Amino acid sequence: EYIFGPVFIRDARVAARKRSTYSMRSGFVIILLTILVLVYYGMTTSRSGSAAATYQRLQSVAPVLGIALLWSQVIASLIITANVSAVSLGQERVKGTLAALATAPMPPLQIVLSTLAARLIHPLVIALVCIPVLVVLRAFGGVDLETLFLVEYINLASCICIAAMGIFGSMLVFRATAAA
Repeated sequence: EYIFGPVFIRDARVAARKRSTYSMRSGFVIILLTILVLVYYGMTTSRSGSAAATYQRLQSVAPVLGIALLWSQVIASLIITANVSAVSLGQERVKGTLAALATAPMPPLQIVLSTLAARLIHPLVIALVCIPVLVVLRAFGGVDLETLFLVEYINLASCICIAAMGIFGSMLVFRATAAA
C-alpha cells in the first residue's frame, strides 16, 4: 500500500500506454534474437574436424548463449532504467502535475518510492522476456542456477541504484530533457 499506492498505479498506467514502451521492448527482443543468432552462428560454423569435435563444439553452445543472453539483459535493463527514471519527476514538473502531487495527502517519501517502483517495471519486463530462453538453454546445459540468480540479483540492485540516481537527478533539474 505504501509503495504500490495511487502514484505507482498512475505511473504504471501512463507507461503502459506509451508507444515508446512497446517499441523499447520490441527493440530489445529484436536485438536479443540478433545476438543469439550471431553467437550461435559463430559457435556452429563448420570447421574441419571429426564428428566428435563437432559434437563437443555444439555442447559448448548453450553456456555461451546463456552468458550472451545474460549480458544483453543486464546492459539493456541498465540503459532502459536510466532512460525512464531520469525524466520521471521532470515530466511531472513540465506537465504541471508535480504541484498537485505535492499537495496530495501522502508523504514525500511515498511519492518518490512509488515513482521508483513504477520505473522498475521496465527492467522487470526485460528480465521476464529472457526467462523462457534461459529455461530452454538450461535444459541443454546452459548457465547454472546459482550464476543465474546471482546475475539477476546484481542486475536488480544495479537497476534500483540507477533508478534512484535518475529520480534524484530529475529532482535537481527543472526541465525533463536536462535530467536525461
